[in-house]
Amino acid sequence: TKPYTVFSLFFSPLLFYLPIFYTDTITLPFIVIPLYYLYNYLFVKKEKYYIIISGLLFGIGGAIKPTVLIPLIAFIIYAILKKQNQMMLKLIGITLIPLISYKLFVYHFYDMEKLKNSRIPETHYIMIGLEENGGFSQEAYEYTTHYVGEKKRKKAVNERIQKRIKELIENKEVLSFYNRKLSYTWTDGTFFAYEILRREPYHPQFTKYVLSDQKEDHWYWLFANAKWIIMILIMIAGTIFNKFLSKEEKDFQWVLNLSIIGIVMFLLIWETRSRYLVNYSFIFLTNTYIGLSAIIKYHRKKKTRRISNEKRDIIHTIDS
Repeated sequence: TKPYTVFSLFFSPLLFYLPIFYTDTITLPFIVIPLYYLYNYLFVKKEKYYIIISGLLFGIGGAIKPTVLIPLIAFIIYAILKKQNQMMLKLIGITLIPLISYKLFVYHFYDMEKLKNSRIPETHYIMIGLEENGGFSQEAYEYTTHYVGEKKRKKAVNERIQKRIKELIENKEVLSFYNRKLSYTWTDGTFFAYEILRREPYHPQFTKYVLSDQKEDHWYWLFANAKWIIMILIMIAGTIFNKFLSKEEKDFQWVLNLSIIGIVMFLLIWETRSRYLVNYSFIFLTNTYIGLSAIIKYHRKKKTRRISNEKRDIIHTIDS
């Protein structure tokens, strides 16, 4: 719709590094397209191919980056609560096809012996997520890669995780650490763009106002972060005033909120940085738009009620 297009142009995060292909950017369509088709399936027309396309794209995207599967889990929860079990089973079944195919066919071409010696265990990212502000740590990376072989790395990483958790509990720093980690992830309205562009300025002429170290930089940061804060506030307000939304808007908002809660919880456990939210930009934009719709409808209803009360008071005064 035209209002959503205008809204998107104004509120779109400043993702100037989207041309840099990375798992955070190339997986964006694997969330956008499935959500679009699932919305159409649930609230417009129950076409079977909507489920097929959504499941296949979730599966392919999930093989590239697991966070793509969080909105899928949100839809599964929604389907269970709404007793749409057939939809849920079809979606899960189709999503598993690319994931299993990857393990059976693509994985087969890897040199497994070499992979075992060079592979970094998944728990490594949990370990990094417990260091400093929860973002990438070169020291933690060197600690893991210092050990040769998957088993030795797993053991070393697990020992460090246990030690770090014990330190946080004993020093009573659990809440302050996770507050710091949340702030590091969610207060950067540029989505790590400044850092990425500094490392890989493919088109310097387009990024000079961001990387110039001049006064313009401050305007860039101010504009980006102001928009991000406004979006977050609108999403929260929209959830509060959701009773003024239509049934379809309420249900879809609920799925989007579940997806956001899911990514928050995931990044509290995993290694984190604001860049990991890039492929969720569509979810934030859509949820903000729904939230704005709820706020507008609330004020319209309030205004209508006020005018109605004023008319009633006038009639009552005339009758008197």
